[in-house]
Amino acid sequence: MSTKDMLLLTLAAGLAVFALYQVVWFKSKASHTGTTTGEILETETSRPAFVRRGNVKRATLKYTVEGRNYVSENKIQVPLSFKKGDKHKVYYDTENPVHLYPFNLMQVIVYLVMAVICAAFTFVV
Repeated sequence: MSTKDMLLLTLAAGLAVFALYQVVWFKSKASHTGTTTGEILETETSRPAFVRRGNVKRATLKYTVEGRNYVSENKIQVPLSFKKGDKHKVYYDTENPVHLYPFNLMQVIVYLVMAVICAAFTFVV
């Protein structure tokens, strides 16, 4: 097995482990996680707004839990197309509703697909 193959398999394993870790971490929080729809109050991007590739948008949201209004104490990642006033599903800690959990199923799927592609390249190329 060549060095390139070892590197690709290591990368594939790392991506798969990270995706699995995210799922296990979120499931461990499931007993005290609630969901609701929040409204985006403000956003920030990691790079200038016109840069699409590699840019990440994080948002502060307001939402209602059991009749009380909350503003998130942490920012969560949202799609780049989202803007102030847009609605977004949020996962919050039922013991501390101002804390949002940053679970993103699409991110888990992307990591798993990348892991499969890396593993496939070691056997195809």
